[in-house]
Amino acid sequence: MQKKKTTVTKEFTIDVVSKLTGIIPTTIRYWDKIGLISASRCAANNYRTFTQTNIDEILMIQALKLAMRARGEKYAIRQIRKEMHELSFADTEKISTIIASIEQHLAVLNRAQIQSVYALYNLCTQIRENSYDV
Repeated sequence: MQKKKTTVTKEFTIDVVSKLTGIIPTTIRYWDKIGLISASRCAANNYRTFTQTNIDEILMIQALKLAMRARGEKYAIRQIRKEMHELSFADTEKISTIIASIEQHLAVLNRAQIQSVYALYNLCTQIRENSYDV
């Protein structure tokens, strides 16, 4: 007699998902409420439970939000929903394009932060030097 293999899907609480993704529980609940993700409910306590697929979706939603900002677009639920519907996790070319646009946007932000820190350093130096001249 052969034993059947049963696949057990690991489920996570919202707190665990929040820690894994860096997305606050309130946002995850909101995305579930509006249907961007579909969390299951635990029969014992009616709490939301999440699978690895849900975690992947949450990370993709966040990536799409960042990509929209990188393109200068305002974050819109309907646009995220549309892109999630059209996106396949197997479409590595599309995902690579999204990642590249996010990286480019972050590089611009990093340059701006470095310039700001440098300007702040120069200001502090100038203030310090002027205070000794008094």
